[in-house]
Amino acid sequence: MRDRILDANFPRTLDQRVYHLGLRAGEVANRIITLGAPSRAHGIASYLDPTPTPFEITSERGFTTITGRYKGVPVSIIAIGMGYPNADFFVREPPEITTSIVDHTLNASADSFYSSQGRQTSFPDHNADLIPRLVAAHKDLATLEMETFHILHLAACWDIGAKTGSAEAAPPLQHAATAPSIPPVHAPSTQTRIPDVAASATGAAPLSPPPRIRAAAAQMVFASRTSQDFITPQEVAAIEAWAGRAVLEALVGLEIEPDRLHEEVGSVWERKDGAEAVRR
Repeated sequence: MRDRILDANFPRTLDQRVYHLGLRAGEVANRIITLGAPSRAHGIASYLDPTPTPFEITSERGFTTITGRYKGVPVSIIAIGMGYPNADFFVREPPEITTSIVDHTLNASADSFYSSQGRQTSFPDHNADLIPRLVAAHKDLATLEMETFHILHLAACWDIGAKTGSAEAAPPLQHAATAPSIPPVHAPSTQTRIPDVAASATGAAPLSPPPRIRAAAAQMVFASRTSQDFITPQEVAAIEAWAGRAVLEALVGLEIEPDRLHEEVGSVWERKDGAEAVRR
């Protein structure tokens, strides 16, 4: 499948879908859960309200998005696979189409699942003693993982005031490119206007204070790299179910002013029966 792309600087299709996530305005909510595996995303999505029917789309780049409501509050669940490049796409693209338990331990950022985490392969990584050296240098080191630092860094440095250029889309490029999204299972959003993330959803006035990306992370530990102990598949299923509900509860409990929420009319989470949306 091939499609025209708008604007080589920030690629969009003719129907205003961003290039990697394959989403357009009205298909991703202000509250987002991200994780790696689509199966885990579907597990959390099983807790979403039955009405409206959750919207699901998988892009050709492998990103799966499920958007619906939990206790009446719009929520999106996005499976991004692994690695900081995918985390980069995840943080950078949604703001272009949306109006926008802690223990004291140390987490180490590992850009590679293998070399940066001390795993042994046939490549000359010279990392056989990586974990012992890290533990010796940092007594409170508890975990290794890849994506969280990049997500938190981008959230902290995002500045809508630094954006330059016109919001108007550039004319279509004269060459075709692979279409960035597989047709969704459910009816897509009917919103075609690219929203201004810096302006109120209820008017054109600039938001004050300006919008920001708020990010947090939770980690599930399945194996100990020092003892080689693993939790059981039954424990994995129980922890995933508990954690899935916990992050949903945390998201819907986060208050966002109504004028900072993305427009519901024409979105995939719009209620068709005239019921009032729950405002949090």
